[in-house]
Amino acid sequence: MEQLKLFNQQHEADKNSIRIVRINEFHAKHKTDHLNNFNSMILSNDTMYPQIDKWLTQKVIPGLKDKERVAFIAYSNERPIISSVVKRGEQSKFCHLKIDDEYQDNNFGEMFITLMSLEIRDFAKSIYFTLPENLWEKEKKFFNSFGFENVIKNDVQYRNFEEELKCVSSFNDLWKTIPRRINKLKQIFNAGEYSLDNSIMLSIKPKYAAAILSGKKKVEIRTRFNENLIGSTISIYASSPQRAVVGQAKISYVIKAHPRTIWEKFSDNIGCTKKEYSLYTSTYDQVYAILLDEIKPFKEQVLLTQLTHLTKNELKPPQSYCKIGNDSNWSEAISIATIMQNNFNTNTIYL
Repeated sequence: MEQLKLFNQQHEADKNSIRIVRINEFHAKHKTDHLNNFNSMILSNDTMYPQIDKWLTQKVIPGLKDKERVAFIAYSNERPIISSVVKRGEQSKFCHLKIDDEYQDNNFGEMFITLMSLEIRDFAKSIYFTLPENLWEKEKKFFNSFGFENVIKNDVQYRNFEEELKCVSSFNDLWKTIPRRINKLKQIFNAGEYSLDNSIMLSIKPKYAAAILSGKKKVEIRTRFNENLIGSTISIYASSPQRAVVGQAKISYVIKAHPRTIWEKFSDNIGCTKKEYSLYTSTYDQVYAILLDEIKPFKEQVLLTQLTHLTKNELKPPQSYCKIGNDSNWSEAISIATIMQNNFNTNTIYL
């Protein structure tokens, strides 16, 4: 009995140890092991889809090479368990999503539709997919939750034995369902290079934000701060005129002291002249030195206007800093900005 219990515990741990690889033009051109594993997963469906080999070689692989399509493969302990393909364009398509039976009830369907939706956000006006009739009847509530309300008979029948249906939605209707899912899923998935566990947003003038991201500035000075925030991951917001989320860092330490003491200790890493520092701190008896490490510039800045559009929420940046968890709109926005970096710019996403 004890051995069975230990087996079950290990089994559940394995199911939570998932690695997702984004398959793009690099994999298609260089025929990587990830592409070979992805191909094998696709071809395993040939019983139900007799033309799937032609679809793979004539549509998917060329689409990956010219960036028209993006694919994903997920591994559990290096065993492929999930594959998906999305086609990008004004009329985008969720081309394929297969989840190993053992992993059906672990939020992966929701996760992969969210990932694929992020891939088409700059292209799509509408989105569609096809599916067998019995799957629509079984999972109608799930598809409805993403804004897919109705199906029609598909012009082309891809499968053996079952009628193929087509489901279409406007991208706006689909996207309305995505931001809240990102906040929900970030409690389950740790998406790769950039942490989703962002506690604080610091508003910083663009030239100082750039100095932090370049490594020239490792100490941020504030006239008010909270010393209990040591260890927190921060999102760096470059204020006007840039108005964009530009990276992440971690607070390694916070020191509160007289401005003269802070300058003597950290002048080489504050990133400004003594005159600028004095103008900022001269009326204060004590200031805070926030020591930053694990600095990670975003590969692409995410503009405030873009986040406002994506979340459909009014976003007001703080004058100094804010706790993201205290503002549901910013929590949603920062989660989207972070996942966009992981999703579009890295090949591996760890769960």
